Amino acid sequence: MSCPRSPRLEREACRAARRCDLVMGAMVPMTTLVTAWKAACKAGKPFLAVPLFHPRDYNHYWPDYYRAMRDAARVEANSPAIRDMMRAWGLPAFSVGPGLDVEEFADNSIRGDRFRREYGLEGRKVLLWVGRKNASKGYPTAIAAVRLLREWGMDAVLLMVGPDDDGQPLPTEEVVYTGPQPRERLLDAYDACDLFIFPSLNESYCLVLSEARLRGKPVLANVFCAAARGQIEHGVDGYLCAEAEEYARYAWELLTDGERSSRMGMLGRERIRRERDWDVLVEAYERLLRSLVEDASAAG
Repeated sequence: MSCPRSPRLEREACRAARRCDLVMGAMVPMTTLVTAWKAACKAGKPFLAVPLFHPRDYNHYWPDYYRAMRDAARVEANSPAIRDMMRAWGLPAFSVGPGLDVEEFADNSIRGDRFRREYGLEGRKVLLWVGRKNASKGYPTAIAAVRLLREWGMDAVLLMVGPDDDGQPLPTEEVVYTGPQPRERLLDAYDACDLFIFPSLNESYCLVLSEARLRGKPVLANVFCAAARGQIEHGVDGYLCAEAEEYARYAWELLTDGERSSRMGMLGRERIRRERDWDVLVEAYERLLRSLVEDASAAG
């Protein structure tokens, strides 16, 4: 298992668990999930696992993680697709997932035109990618897709926002890389793009997809990523793609058909506003937590 491993943390978790009605633990591949599970077992309290599980990351499959999730009263899968996968493995999975401040994305101070001017993007087709800059987040595929668009005659550019994990150089013709940005400028970047592209494979939910959609942007994501499949209805409110040429083909379609692009963006925004508002999700979590505590009390 991965760090942190702290004997003092384990002792304190056991002490705290005795005073609680329920123990929640997160996340793999950290040992904190197992620490919380063991504390719950020792205290005889129900355990709720929140692993932020990545189905295609082998680091998330250590035996202790599986035992903790198997023995949990419930396991938060975040995505319906991951929930169904976990249930097939015999885990007591459910899916509520993360919420967003949906009104934040309707703020009148968000200005994509300002962001475009600053980075010289006026008049260009902008595909946005947001994340930690490492290959597992799919940015090389996004670059390859933009390169194809340019070969096909489109003045397209990949706008990349996020910290530099891998230190690898980026092609300057296809990419504008801004590094990490404060929140208000990230919102401007979402507004500045024509579409959002995120070929990441290892995700528990793909929060950036929801953020882009809340700004009304059509999205392209990885068909092999269960979290993305749980968010996007292919051909309705986005596209799920397998390789760079497929990303490029769907991007071309959206970038040359404004009506289709706007319709997909609108449907995506309506879906996220309906499903990811914190008020709705907090109520779902409260019902779940109460039921787990009541069940444990009745059984004990």
